[in-house]
Amino acid sequence: MTLPTAVDLINASFCLPFCPPANFSDLWQTIVTSLKPGGRFCGQLFGDRDSWTVYPDRSHHTRSQVEVLLQPFEVEYFEEEEHPGVTAIGEQKHWHIFHIVAQKKA
Repeated sequence: MTLPTAVDLINASFCLPFCPPANFSDLWQTIVTSLKPGGRFCGQLFGDRDSWTVYPDRSHHTRSQVEVLLQPFEVEYFEEEEHPGVTAIGEQKHWHIFHIVAQKKA
């Protein structure tokens, strides 16, 4: 994936967890590199206790891994959500999600 350089905002709502783990590091670096200083990232990452960890083609992170990913940023909003629930198609699922809004440091 390519992104333009010096963008103000990357909104990755619920898409990053569907990046295969082998490609996630490169994708994240692309996001960080494409944002200009002061630009914002917003999106979600799935946690390591999410029930979809059984799918090897999806990326999941521990809280400490997410904190490392966010080092180039000033975190403006960070919520860790964990609860039983259902998917958009009504399937039972245990959700473990990190909701993030962060501004890239200068």
